[in-house]
Amino acid sequence: MTNSNKHDILIGDERETVSLLSTSWVQSKQEKHNCFSLIAEMHPFLLEDKMRRKEIWKTIPDFPDYQVSNKGRVKSLNHYVKHPKGGLKIVREKILQPINSSNGYLTVCLYSNPIIIHRLVAQTFIANLENKPCVNHIDGNKRNNNVKNLSWCTYSENEKWSYSHLGKKPNKTNLGNLGLKSRDSIPVAMFSLEGKLLSIFEGASDAARKLNKYQGRISTNCRGETHTCYKKIFRYISRKKFSELSNGKRYASYFLPKEEFKVEANGQKTFI
Repeated sequence: MTNSNKHDILIGDERETVSLLSTSWVQSKQEKHNCFSLIAEMHPFLLEDKMRRKEIWKTIPDFPDYQVSNKGRVKSLNHYVKHPKGGLKIVREKILQPINSSNGYLTVCLYSNPIIIHRLVAQTFIANLENKPCVNHIDGNKRNNNVKNLSWCTYSENEKWSYSHLGKKPNKTNLGNLGLKSRDSIPVAMFSLEGKLLSIFEGASDAARKLNKYQGRISTNCRGETHTCYKKIFRYISRKKFSELSNGKRYASYFLPKEEFKVEANGQKTFI
């Protein structure tokens, strides 16, 4: 068989290619080695695809008796536990049955603690160099915990992805009551990180609707429970101050309260 004919056969289906190794023209170990080398050289994606299909298991950080796979399955390893009648008993390796939580995510119990599976997969398989707090399901399916469907993200990136790629639209659940002029609403001011007033809103729900963000996070920041929110600072203001600013008072004259800043040597104000 000529090299050109051999080349024509090797570029076929992977299973057919590998099966050729048992034919008469690849009898010696050296010939088989040469064939595998040729397959790897001509078709690097074949081996990569094979690895993608393979289920890979890794020990979960901080949970040495458990492993998680790149496909989102979790198993307990052989380990010993206390026997009710004294001594120890061995618990054999087994795949853990996932539990469907109330928010739609799959969880498993590790050391009797419920843990969300997608975070286990991300913590085990995906580097988080920027220390981002959230794990995004790329296809929007909360039950698809394959590592290829997960990515680390910020809260803001997670929300933006749901709007731009998954067709999610703001609603009363995540943006609050849209009755903007409710007598019970407290006006909200939005500041830059340096304390400069950028905008005012009838309330947290008004800010969430206009900025296409979550009301809950804005309200939390308004109460001072978080330092920043969406790279801004939100604070409740009085109805009197809101009226003054609405009636033409210059935004530049209004800053966050002085005690919320530290003043750098160059006079720059920085939020504490």
